[in-house]
Amino acid sequence: MKTKVIIIIFACVLLACFAVGATGMAQFGSSTADETGGDRLIGVLITMAPLNTFCAANEGRFYASLVETPPIDAEMSGAPPATEYAFTDVDGISYFCPLYADGASSYHGASSNEGISDGHTSLDYADDGNAFTLSLEGTVYVASDVGRITFYYNPVYQAEEGDVYAIMADMGDSFANTVAGLLEGTYTMSETIRTAKSPLSEEATTNVALTVRFIDPPASVTVIQLDGANRVLAATEYAPGKLPDSIAAEPEAEYIIVESRSAAGVSRELYQPGDGVLFAFYRRDDGICVKQYCDIEWSD
Repeated sequence: MKTKVIIIIFACVLLACFAVGATGMAQFGSSTADETGGDRLIGVLITMAPLNTFCAANEGRFYASLVETPPIDAEMSGAPPATEYAFTDVDGISYFCPLYADGASSYHGASSNEGISDGHTSLDYADDGNAFTLSLEGTVYVASDVGRITFYYNPVYQAEEGDVYAIMADMGDSFANTVAGLLEGTYTMSETIRTAKSPLSEEATTNVALTVRFIDPPASVTVIQLDGANRVLAATEYAPGKLPDSIAAEPEAEYIIVESRSAAGVSRELYQPGDGVLFAFYRRDDGICVKQYCDIEWSD
């Protein structure tokens, strides 16, 4: 016996956010038990146009491909290439966590691209081993000068055989910004599958929560290093998106301030020894703002 419960909630907070064709509850017309069978929800693929704009469906499904991923760092350059699922033909923002089989073992691997910021993935098992919960949370930052943007939340599933695919959302959710920085909308999707045949557990639950937030994209980014007496030791300005891979802190540096200047003013982030990375936003051509990270090399 197998039952499936799908709940998709669209919540708007503050000012000028509109769900196209919806009245507070957004539902995927194609997310039914008959069409997805025993397959598990594992995430979402966000597009700014209907999914069939990018590629053709195969019996209503848009399949991901297994692709090789480069080594994380030079120390792993001799290791065999890893593989992960990716929607290579789709211009979108992906966030999902499939189950990979590696010989006799298996593991979960979260995949997301740069459009997802502040991502957090958790896997929780009940003490008795009969329940499993996958949770994915993240934020998509949108430049305040965009005005209005439409997102299609296409649910991503994994078949019992391992294939990963997306199902096209019936409609898009349109966000409009009238007061920069004050709007945010959270889109949540939850699914529970109960089956005695599940290889993971008798009950598998997936929760996805993505927040859309408008921010002012910076026109310039300045990294300022200061000593314990608040004297400036170094100040380097960068164009957005042009931070180096790493920054060496001055020997006397006690803290670093990242100053981002935009049309709306100045914002600052403080970093101290123990913080391994700093970040600054940059705006893509499509209006998505991405966090660029930079390692901090503190002096001993």
